[in-house]
Amino acid sequence: AKQTSLESEIVDVDRYGFVKDSEDVNGVSTDEQISQSDLLKEKKRQNGRERKWLSMTNSVIQWNKFVSNKNGTIKERCRKGIPEAMRGRAWPYLCHAGTHPDRSDKLWAELTVAPSTHPRDKDITASLEVIEKDLNRTFPHHADFNSKDGVFYTALRRVLYAYARYDPTLGYCQGMGFIAGTIIMYMRDEEAFWCFVRLMQQPQYLRGFFAEGLAEIQIAADILPELLRSTSPALFEHFQKFHITPILFMQDWFMCIFVKTLPWDSVVRIWDMFFFEGRKVLFRTAIALLQLNQKAILGLDDTMACLMFLRALPRATLQPDTLLPQMMRVKFTRSHLENLHQFFTDQFIATHPPRKPAAAAASSNAAPAPAAAARAPQAPAPAPAPALAPPLLMEEERKERGGDREARAGAGAGGSNSSSMEKEGGKSLRSSKSKSAWEIRRQRRSG
Repeated sequence: AKQTSLESEIVDVDRYGFVKDSEDVNGVSTDEQISQSDLLKEKKRQNGRERKWLSMTNSVIQWNKFVSNKNGTIKERCRKGIPEAMRGRAWPYLCHAGTHPDRSDKLWAELTVAPSTHPRDKDITASLEVIEKDLNRTFPHHADFNSKDGVFYTALRRVLYAYARYDPTLGYCQGMGFIAGTIIMYMRDEEAFWCFVRLMQQPQYLRGFFAEGLAEIQIAADILPELLRSTSPALFEHFQKFHITPILFMQDWFMCIFVKTLPWDSVVRIWDMFFFEGRKVLFRTAIALLQLNQKAILGLDDTMACLMFLRALPRATLQPDTLLPQMMRVKFTRSHLENLHQFFTDQFIATHPPRKPAAAAASSNAAPAPAAAARAPQAPAPAPAPALAPPLLMEEERKERGGDREARAGAGAGGSNSSSMEKEGGKSLRSSKSKSAWEIRRQRRSG
């Protein structure tokens, strides 16, 4: 256990910086039960994986080669889990943060001026006020988010303020702090900001999830039952019988990418896949959680009892060695998911026409939108689903972390293991003698 000062009190924290013995779902609870021999084996495996990720991201040319010729290799390595020390380097590559067309040092400097000095601040006052209220609610059991003097607390304010200024139309919505906060744990503020921008704006990620009306969340809530119809018919029928709609329990799951639902070992593994495969991972995770708890859910014959259970799933089913192998057993194609998304998008547009100014509405002669079909498209025969191709990264992205490479490479000695995630059981272990990722990140920021 590590010790740190939290609000003038000495507390124990786990390797991610979460306070031990708190009621927070993110805390890690498995390390003490791991044998020394298993820790050494896992360290050797992780060292081998670090070497592979260092090789892949050693240069833009090297990364482009993997994107062009070994896309499946990147997908497999994301599913096995990106080494903890490499996530801050790998995630920006995977989400194209380095090549955002707006990215520049000048813009970042403009977006991070002191509060009330940016020209847009008076137009986004409401967003800035909500950000201040939510800062204390974001990861309240994490040592560096709990205190106003915490390393990540100030970084979170900076990134959220910058995004509200950058995208004043969207501004800030509750829940964004958990997304930004997770990224901040793994990289410096500017890099975290551009990763956050990508997640908010790209359709394969979270675009539309936080927009007014939460349109994409409503569409996702319509898609999930249709996927359950083909993957878990008994659950589908049970939800239909008791009028349980997914919007009642999966909003936090999707909007926060399971950060508020799962222990951190599971969270980061899902994020590794999400950065590569996109929204499909959200549906696969949701279905896996429901399948793992199917027996208990089917035994509940009351709507409220089902919802209460779904909002506090048994911790044993949330661990990576249980959840991740089950996710790999959930089968549906990307093309089927895209067809369902198009179908329910058309249906949503038909029933939620965009608002028009009064004058424009009076003069509009447009025909009403056609009614959607009564039944969603059915799943075709299973077929391999194409992965999202990771985009390229410009050289500029690597400059500010160039000094980190030697420290990371130093941990790269050792063997490797290429067994599948399901065979490994999704285990996530670390040597008790090595510095925790949380300690390394704090040291880098303070240095």
